[in-house]
Amino acid sequence: MGTYEVETSVTLSYREQSWGLERIILDAVQNHLPADSGGKRAEVQALHGGTWSSLLEYSGRNADELRIADDGPGYDAQLLSLLYSTKRDAKSAGQFGEGLKMLAAACLRNGIEVRLRSRDWEAVPYAQHMSVDGEKVERLCFRVSDGLPRISGSRTLFPHPDRKLLEEALALPEKVLYFASPEVLYSSTGYWSELPSRILAAEKPRLFVKGIAVQEIDALFSYDLSIDDITPDRRFANHGTVLYRLGSLLTDCTSREVISGVITAARERPHASLLEFDSLKDTKGSRGGRAWKEAFFALFGDNAVLASRRDSNINADAEAMSMRPVGLNLHVADYLSSVGVPGAESVLQRQEYRWTPLDELTAAEHELLSLGKRIARKSLLTTSFELRVYEGLYLPSGREVESSMGVHLVERRMLRDVHILGVKRALLGDRREFARTVTHEAGHAASGAGDHEREFAQYFVERLTDYILDELRAEEVPDEETGDDDAGDHRAQ
Repeated sequence: MGTYEVETSVTLSYREQSWGLERIILDAVQNHLPADSGGKRAEVQALHGGTWSSLLEYSGRNADELRIADDGPGYDAQLLSLLYSTKRDAKSAGQFGEGLKMLAAACLRNGIEVRLRSRDWEAVPYAQHMSVDGEKVERLCFRVSDGLPRISGSRTLFPHPDRKLLEEALALPEKVLYFASPEVLYSSTGYWSELPSRILAAEKPRLFVKGIAVQEIDALFSYDLSIDDITPDRRFANHGTVLYRLGSLLTDCTSREVISGVITAARERPHASLLEFDSLKDTKGSRGGRAWKEAFFALFGDNAVLASRRDSNINADAEAMSMRPVGLNLHVADYLSSVGVPGAESVLQRQEYRWTPLDELTAAEHELLSLGKRIARKSLLTTSFELRVYEGLYLPSGREVESSMGVHLVERRMLRDVHILGVKRALLGDRREFARTVTHEAGHAASGAGDHEREFAQYFVERLTDYILDELRAEEVPDEETGDDDAGDHRAQ
């Protein structure tokens, strides 16, 4: 049996704001979890009156010793001097190599006795006092005894733990899922990890990373995400990464309980900053889209639609048509729309032109309509068309919606297309504007193109060119009718 010293470059003040009693217990436990220790089990025990008891069943107010252990292969004492981790399993929570050093430093700061035991050695941390540029520095070191009877696995031992440390240990089921039996509402393995991410039922929503609590969250459920993008003290996970992974987990979800919970909250608390709402921002439908759509109709009925956010009149129209507009959180509503849930705006697809019967037109309006037909005939040549007058554009609810002064529609009749040129009745009092509108809509019918398409403009260029050439030809007169002297002299010669 021998003893030697292990020095580290870690000072006791390093990250002292991040490592308190909670982190001491969590980091101690983390190192013994199966994915980190390489074993099959981990346990937390308390010694009292010469008897070891599982801490999860322990009800005493004090203990002689607290022991956290595993049955893995153990680890090399040389790791105590390095900020290095040998853990390569994607499922392991440890990844920075700081855990043992940080809990040892925190124990020294808080006056907590701790011993690390593995294989044939045991280590006890102590502070080495140094002076650097005139400043006092305490460096973390370990006194290692080796050649001890070999043990299976490894242990972290806390002799004579005080009540506060015991209370942190007793809270482990709330903060380490290995020691809890949470109700898993949904689990899915994403392409980014072989370790599933999970949605959990919880009274106090928390974000877990690989089974260990990171932070409390403003959310409906707890989440256990398989990510590595966290701070070394495991107090915070990258917010963008969390939102992305959580959004993928939710949109993949098929659990009716989870989906209904999110949609219900989106209805009752549309302006809340819940993590679920934020994670659905800019997401689109995926594997769970059908389940989300079905849950929406199950909650609000087959006639439910997403309420319009831009026009309350549209919601009134939808209600008049026996629909049920449902107002939800913006991001949740957008996601539901992406998976096929209709919006109240769908009523706009049922709008119809209210055509004016010919017998209601005045004599002056009939005269103008006759002019319009001649204009259209000149423009369309052989194309079949009808020129109609309409009062406006209306929804089935009876409300008039904004419409243009002219419209071009195509109706299929007897295996042929008939072009409908519509002009709003309000134009029949302005001869020039009426003629311009008929010409414009005829251009659509003739070119088959929209206002901003090249073919539409090209049609009018061609028609104007033909018109100008016709005008020029009409101005040409034979020489003998003009009395052109030059022409006469030429004939005389």
